[in-house]
Amino acid sequence: MDYAEAEDGYTQSRIKERARRHGLYVLSTIFEMARPGLYYDTAMLIGRDGAILGKYRKVHPAALLSLEKIYFRGGSSFPVFRLDEWTMGISTCYDNLFPESCRCLALNGAELILAPYATPVADPWENFLSTRALGKRRVLRRL
Repeated sequence: MDYAEAEDGYTQSRIKERARRHGLYVLSTIFEMARPGLYYDTAMLIGRDGAILGKYRKVHPAALLSLEKIYFRGGSSFPVFRLDEWTMGISTCYDNLFPESCRCLALNGAELILAPYATPVADPWENFLSTRALGKRRVLRRL
């Protein structure tokens, strides 16, 4: 719990400053302390000006062979964000095992889905993400 940070914590402040300095968008994943005792696995989208454009709190903390459910509360929504001409969403790590995560993002208007993950296994997500991309294309065709 000592490593958890608020959105204005040391690490995020440095990332925001670098995004501003270089004029880049940054997707920063952190162990977020929303308030004492309330923690999330959060991906924060930092704008070119260093401001937080939005955040995605992982909806499905991993259960199998993981302690995530002990540390993190699950998020409850699949927001999308506008970056220049793109509408993008975020699906973090274990969320990609659930087809509805990417389906919800597609239905919310995502044209691009960023999928940060951390795992000791080399590239386990290739099949999951390509399957989600095919499913997204079908959803968009129906709309």
